[in-house]
This record gives sequence, structure tokens and C-alpha cells, in this order.
Amino acid sequence: MVNFVPVPGAPSPLTPENIEKVNAANVALTSVDDPQRSPAWQQSRENIPDPRTRRSNAPITLITVDKGNGVLDAYYMYFYAFNHGNAVLGRHYGNHVGDWEYNVIRFKNGVPQSMWFSEHSGGEAYEFRVVKKTNDGRPITFVAVGSHANYANNGLNGDHPYTLPLGLLKDRTSGSGDAYQWDVALNYRAYCFSNADGFTEAAGQSGLGGMGWLKFTGTWGDDQYPKSDPRQYELFGQWHYGGGPTGPVMKNIDRPNICPDAKCTIHKLNLPKLIKRDSVVEW
Repeated sequence: MVNFVPVPGAPSPLTPENIEKVNAANVALTSVDDPQRSPAWQQSRENIPDPRTRRSNAPITLITVDKGNGVLDAYYMYFYAFNHGNAVLGRHYGNHVGDWEYNVIRFKNGVPQSMWFSEHSGGEAYEFRVVKKTNDGRPITFVAVGSHANYANNGLNGDHPYTLPLGLLKDRTSGSGDAYQWDVALNYRAYCFSNADGFTEAAGQSGLGGMGWLKFTGTWGDDQYPKSDPRQYELFGQWHYGGGPTGPVMKNIDRPNICPDAKCTIHKLNLPKLIKRDSVVEW
């Protein structure tokens, strides 16, 4: 849809194979269900990782980008059907249909140097040496319940305050003892990207009939509902329903830095946040 009006001549149903036919920055992939009514897909547990194998039936998207001079960025991108915002005084803020979050690991001559963790409309970068790792040396990201923001640690007993003062709005993560553990290396679709060649398939078969969905420049979810919509409300600039996120091609994946913006601080310590640090915008 564009401004909540269906795109004339759009394929029905719309699928990853034909999404290129409606590819435009002002197009929003809009749910046919009302997210306020808790549709079945919103409540599904189908893709929760198996507690024994840690494998999810939902593949991640892995994109590698060769930056030259021995530098390679590996983007680990995760799509979620719905972002369930956090609550303040019993009311949720930041809901939206569709959610893309991701990590980036920057390699120099095959050795990991730094890692980016996306958080909502921003994120933070850390030196790879301070990122928490499994016993076999693989990096760990702590994923917030509902919002899917990625964190480099478990915060203050699982709390990660952001946006509003006094920690009123905060993400929640869990330690390894009570969290779902997801091994993304067990199920992924891999691609390469360059400005010259665009996207090329790197490993296996995508199973999606092409790569047009990677190039979609619109939003992967409903537009933000207007203030007049009965489902909508606001607190200090935080809305109950925001707009859907942009997809892989719009994440500035050819960026020169590990961060998506020129402003880039790479943290040398991995400590919980007492207050929200500055983040760069990448929505």
C-alpha cells in the first residue's frame, strides 16, 4: 500500500518472488490482518529454536560485502513478523508489523575485528575481543523479548533502558540459563553484495525464486497509523504503533565503517548501560 491505499495492479498474493513489481520507497507491505486482534501468525511458536539442537526452522539472511584491502563485512539479518513494543504503565509503545534486526562482524584478512549490534533505530559497535562468546569462540548476541533489539550483554539483570527518562521504557533480555538459544549457523540463506554486481547467491538455493525481495526499498510492514486511528496513542513522542522497517538493501550495507553512519564509536569495554548511550540512526 501507499498511504494505506492498495497499489494498482499489485500481484495477489504478494510473495518474495514477485515483490519487485511493487518495489518503491513509498510502498508499505501491509498486513491483511489487524495486528491489534492478535492474528495466528502473531502468536505462532513454529520457529522457536529447538531446545536440543538450537536450530530454528526460520533461516536468517547472511550477506557478505567485500570492502577491499582485506576488509569483509558479514551481515547476519533476522526477520520477525511482529515487533511487540515495551510497556509503560500497562500501555505498549513501539509496536509495528515486520521487524528487521541484525549484527555485522567486520573481518580484516579473515580475522574478526569488531561487531555491530542493531537496537531499534540505532545500535552500537564493540571491539570483537570484548564480545561475549560461546565456549568454542563464537560471538553471542542477547535478543530482547518482543522488540528483538540486539545487545552485547545481558544488561542490568536483563534490563536495557532506552528513549524515555528514568528507565521507564526498557528492553528485556535473558541469560543463557533461561533464554531460547538460537544457532543461526544451522539454517541460513547466504548472499554476496557489491555495488557493481548487486546481490549474488553465495551458497545453496534460496528457495525463494530469486533475489528480488532483497532489493525491496519500501517498508516490511504497515505504515505508522495516524493519530486519528483508534488503535493509536502516544507518550512523549513514543507511539503505540510505529511504521514497519526497511529491509536489507536499505541498511547501508556498503558502509565504510562498521556503523551505518559516519559517527562511529567502537566500544573497548562490554558493560551494561546505566543510561542510554548515543546511537546512530539507520531506520
